[in-house]
Amino acid sequence: MARGLRDVSEEAFVGGRWRPAKLWDEDPAVADGAVRRVLVLGDIHNHDGVLHAALRVAERERCDAVVSVGDFWLQDCSWDTRPRTQSEGYPSIGWAPLMRLVMRASVPVVVIDGNHEVWPCLVDYAERPDVAQARAAGRPLHLGGTLWWADRGSTWTWSGRRCGALGGAVSPDKFIAKLTPYRWPDHEAPNRDDLSRLLANAPDGLDVLFCHDAPASVKGLRGVPEALIPAWIRAECNDVRHLLQDAVEGTGPALVFHGHWHQTNHEHIRDGNTEVFGLNRDGHPGNIAVLDLDDHSGAYLAPTGD
Repeated sequence: MARGLRDVSEEAFVGGRWRPAKLWDEDPAVADGAVRRVLVLGDIHNHDGVLHAALRVAERERCDAVVSVGDFWLQDCSWDTRPRTQSEGYPSIGWAPLMRLVMRASVPVVVIDGNHEVWPCLVDYAERPDVAQARAAGRPLHLGGTLWWADRGSTWTWSGRRCGALGGAVSPDKFIAKLTPYRWPDHEAPNRDDLSRLLANAPDGLDVLFCHDAPASVKGLRGVPEALIPAWIRAECNDVRHLLQDAVEGTGPALVFHGHWHQTNHEHIRDGNTEVFGLNRDGHPGNIAVLDLDDHSGAYLAPTGD
């Protein structure tokens, strides 16, 4: 058995579809006292080699869980089998290698959604009656094996630290016609209802916030040149960043981890009371960090590689 993986029966992924076999509050692997060190992973965009390397790093660093801050490309086989019209023409993205790998991880893997997930799969899953009932508890949702989806506004406690998720972002390139099959603008960005859910699930605030985009007060970001992005998309992007700033102000976390910008940026906001770790992408330097919940601290690690 490869390092960082465990033996999982084929029943864990029957037919390539997600199965809510567990409830968060009943799984000892994600219980409050079970997780003290967390490997935080930036965008990997369906690269199973990067995930495999990250799982080895998690084992080396004695991490008890992995949290992905989005653009993981969550999907199940329903996307490959979904009927399409000729005008849609949506291609297969290839669900099997990444999903089978993550569901065999030796530690729980919690994915915060980004703008680049296969949203038709996630939306259908969240609307299933058995899943909707679990979602009402405000905890991450089980997708199968060791894989969890921390949908927007979900919260949980590890080592006495309150953690929360507010994923999603706007794709600044969604206006490019050839990319349309991989963009789902109706679902990719968080909204005020998601923020309200987070605040309701964290009445006493948070210690750690995991998000995909960066709060508005994070300044050291270098994205696509603004002149190349239509003004209406820039406005949508700014709306999301201000929403995340409101999440930070409303919950007061000491630590924020985010991805989306494909760069490493380490800043302090809220007059120095919140430390922000922006994570790079796809195994590049700064793509991973370790969150020590006992010390309530974070630190970047060496690149995962491919």
